[in-house]
Formats: sequence, structure tokens, C-alpha cells
Amino acid sequence: MKKRVLIILLTVLLVLTSCSQAVVDDPADTKETGETSVKTEFAPLDTKAVVEVCVAWGNYLDAAQVKAQAELWGLGYLKSYCENPSAAQLQCAISAAETVVATLSEIKLSECDLSAETLASLTDSGVDMSFVPLEYDILERTIEEGEKAWDSMLHSLLTESFWEYGIEYIEGWTDHRIETVSVYNSYSGKMTNAIAISLGETREKSTWKSWEKKAPDLFGEGFTWTDDEDLIASELSGFLDRLEELTVESAKLNGVLSANYGMFETAYNTGDWTEVNSVAVDYTDHFVALPMPDWRVTNVYSYKSDEYADNGVWMTVEDDIAAALEGFIFQYEGITREDFYSYVDFLDSLGIWYYPESSTTEGESISLYYFEYCTLSLKWSENTASIYFYDREPLLVPSWYLGYLLVSLSYLN
Repeated sequence: MKKRVLIILLTVLLVLTSCSQAVVDDPADTKETGETSVKTEFAPLDTKAVVEVCVAWGNYLDAAQVKAQAELWGLGYLKSYCENPSAAQLQCAISAAETVVATLSEIKLSECDLSAETLASLTDSGVDMSFVPLEYDILERTIEEGEKAWDSMLHSLLTESFWEYGIEYIEGWTDHRIETVSVYNSYSGKMTNAIAISLGETREKSTWKSWEKKAPDLFGEGFTWTDDEDLIASELSGFLDRLEELTVESAKLNGVLSANYGMFETAYNTGDWTEVNSVAVDYTDHFVALPMPDWRVTNVYSYKSDEYADNGVWMTVEDDIAAALEGFIFQYEGITREDFYSYVDFLDSLGIWYYPESSTTEGESISLYYFEYCTLSLKWSENTASIYFYDREPLLVPSWYLGYLLVSLSYLN
């Protein structure tokens, strides 16, 4: 990270110190004898080269905006869940997380195609844009990091949402991610400011206005345009320092969980779940608990109804999840036929039975339908198992939490 900071700062300084298109005195050629000073004059800006940079940076802003919009949208649902933990809010958070993962995975940031000739032409004019391809690479890595971070959070929502320390971790991650995304957005917005003044653009010109329109989340309330090169350099340095600090801080978040996982080990060893149950989250709104299989989920999909096409479509960023979400699909890869039927038998032992008349087994494809306990289906084909929820009643829960619910129910009776 420090190497990255140094590289970025050096390139930014090159941009800012070469912004002037005016004539520059060479102090070495100024003599006390009164000789006329020799002056170096930059070539006029190549309009075609400027247009190429603006197009390239516009592509950067397109991708940065999709990332920013998706993350801020998803973080809103996670924040709402942490502030008011409920089964309904958890479903919204799960849907939001999987939608952000899917959105980030679809961002296609093509390689920066600024030619060596274009960059050389701008250098001749006193403007160094050689850092633009570097910023492309950084954004691409940031998008990949974001996808992995959100995928990890999706798994945390599925497993850690049922005890108080888990929600504490999710809340800490959410607050940390909100600041990380905000700082990175500010950094991208200020870098855009630096590029604009380097190319002789002003706030009133069409190029800047089009950039603001492309990426509104990078130029929010906290953004302030400035022509002060030293101030821009200082602000960019501050953003990079804060991003580095946030990277260090993220490593501390797992401590919330690891410091308390010992109670699970003790419960498994002793059979006494009193301590674990004391920190279980009691969702008071309606849901149907279904034990999650002992498999790691590969993909999660959430969907809504398309009234025009009369079928289901995937949830997308900017959807109102609370109003539109209809169901989920949980997919698990690398599951053998025996593994699949082991889970079916486990459900059967709990009194959750499928309807043979509505179920099919064709060769290597199995479809089992459940209607009594809740509406769902279990499917298996080519070592891939899937759980389909057709409404919002079912909620997958860890086995220990199912035990907690059964104990709570026995107390009520």
C-alpha cells in the first residue's frame, strides 16, 4: 500500500506541476551579468489527445459509478438490518448482498487504450497523463476486492445473523465499508478534478458537466471543486492515507467474532448450550425456520415477479427489496447424490416431508417439492444441489439456532 501511495503521489505531482501551459523561465540560464534568460515553451495542447484522455476517463467514471452506486445501495440495507434486526430485514440484507456481488462481477472495465503517442503528445505540452492507465488498474483491483468482500459478507449474513456478536461484527463491517467506499469515491472525484484542470477544463465547461452527470456518487455533498493544485495534492494524499488506515482497521473486525467463538466449542463439548442461547437473537416477526444444510453455499439468487413477462427476474440495484422480493435460490456445488439425500433424510426426521406425487427423479436429476411446512423445492443435478424458496416465509438457520427455537418453544408450552 505504501508503494502505491508513493506511486500515486508522484504521478499526481507530475500532473499538478505541469498544469501550466505558459512559458517557464530556466533559472540556470539567468546570469547576473544581465543576459537575457532562456525560456522553454511547451507545445499547444493536442485537441485529439485531450479528447482521447477525456473518453478514457469517462469510461473509468462509468465503472466507478456502477461500483459506488451498488455498494452504497447495498450498505443501506445492511445498516437498516443492524439497526433493527428482524427476519424480514435479514432477508433484505441477504438479497442486497447477493445483488451487489452479482453487480460487481458484471462490471467490465476494458484496458485503458491511451496510446504511447497520445501520452507523449500531452507530455510535450507539459501535461503528464501516464497515471491514467495506473488508475484503471487500481479501480479494477478495487472492484475485485469489493466483490470478494461482499461475497464474504453474504456468507456472514447467512451464518452470523443469529447471535449478538455476529450482528455486532456485521454492523462493524458495514460502518467500515461505508467509510471505505466514501473515501474511495472522494479520491476518485478529486482525481477527476486534477485531470480536469490539467487539461484546461473548468467547472463551467461541458466535459466537467458530463463527468458530474456520469458519476454523481463521486461528486456528492462532500465534494468541492478547486483550482488550487497544492490543495488537490494535499487532499489526495489525505484520502490515500485514510484508505491505508482503513485497510489496517479491517483486520481488527474479525476479533469481535473470534474472541467469542469459544462458547460454541464449549457447548459442543459439554452439550450445555445455555451460554450460546443467552446471546441468540430473538426475531419476533414471522418466519419459518428451515435448517441450513452442512454445505457451503456457492451462489445465492434473489428474485421478484415481472408482471409483464409473468415470471421471475433477478433483483437489481435500486430495487425496493422490501416491496419487491419474492424468493431465493440457494445453490451448492460439489454435492453428491448421497449428500443430497442425507439432507432430505434430516428434514424427514424433523417432520418436514416432500410430496412424492409432485416430485420427480429422472436419471441424474431430482426435484422434490414441499408444501406443508413451507413452500420450497430441493433439486439436485450433476453434483449441484439447490434450495428454492417461492415466498418469504422460509429462512435458513444454523442447526444450533434451530435448537434454540425448539427450546424457546418448549418454554412457551
